[in-house]
Amino acid sequence: MSTFLVYILIYCLLGLVWFFVSGLRINAKGILFKIPKLILFFFIWPLVVLVRIERAYRIGKFLKPHSKWHLITRNKVVVKEKKEKLDKNTLFAFLPLIALIGCTQVENRYIEGVEFSYTETVIGGVRGIDVSHYQGVIDWTAVSEHGSDSVQFAFIKATEGKFLDDHLFVRNLTLAKQAGIPAGPYHFYRPGYSNKLQVQRFVSQLQDAEFDLAPLIDVEVLGGLDKVAFVNRLVEFLELITEEFGRPTVYTSENFYNEFLRGQLKEYPLIIAKYSSHPPRLNDGRTWMGWQYSESEEVNGIRGGVDRIVLAAGKTAFDLKKQNPN
Repeated sequence: MSTFLVYILIYCLLGLVWFFVSGLRINAKGILFKIPKLILFFFIWPLVVLVRIERAYRIGKFLKPHSKWHLITRNKVVVKEKKEKLDKNTLFAFLPLIALIGCTQVENRYIEGVEFSYTETVIGGVRGIDVSHYQGVIDWTAVSEHGSDSVQFAFIKATEGKFLDDHLFVRNLTLAKQAGIPAGPYHFYRPGYSNKLQVQRFVSQLQDAEFDLAPLIDVEVLGGLDKVAFVNRLVEFLELITEEFGRPTVYTSENFYNEFLRGQLKEYPLIIAKYSSHPPRLNDGRTWMGWQYSESEEVNGIRGGVDRIVLAAGKTAFDLKKQNPN
């Protein structure tokens, strides 16, 4: 194997690494659904392009001099001419990769806050955030003054599983309300733990809290359960939450919903995460209340990136309001 082919393999491996850590921001839960695209664009096309370059080098046609003064020695082409032109067929082989890079940049710019191209037809324009202690100390006054792309509601992490309380929850909830931003708590659900203990933790954290929005239940992991056991346990948990606070909203990703929750939870509003230029599409035909379209958008008053949510057309923060328990 020539040195050049070794470079090809290294390039492809780097492409795989880049795919996982780049601005595409595809979460780990959904990576299996992206493997065909990954193989096609980060392995096959680069391999085709670079093998062609290797071949062109070998036959001395990668660079075509205008004169005959050139020397071909194994894998090198030494051209004694200033004016050179690229082989057209080799350039053609680059076009799919160039197109991919262009599409990737469009998608990233879209995710990072460029106005949605179909705001009027798909997106209602009511946007909010979800935050936790990971964002550090937040200046909620600055958040409320974010501008035309304003923050019109906020979900704030309260608890996770049966042990963890977010130590900034009370501060965030109090200051968000003072800044005039409707806010509600969210719980990161751990299906491997007792439902009753998780509800008790959530209730304890919210005991003296005054919040506007129905609780949000973050569902992202199976907790070691099979699909049937997981769904049954989740339904039980949501029923317990409903008894305490009224009907909650469920947050999950497009891929997780389609694989594990399709056809379930029909009585609960959904906020679906999908970091893409296309809105979520649920395989059972359900509509979503909100779409978390970014996990790293910049918002005034918050250091670093933050999750952004946009509501479906015709929906407002009022549709997220807390209901009375049954």
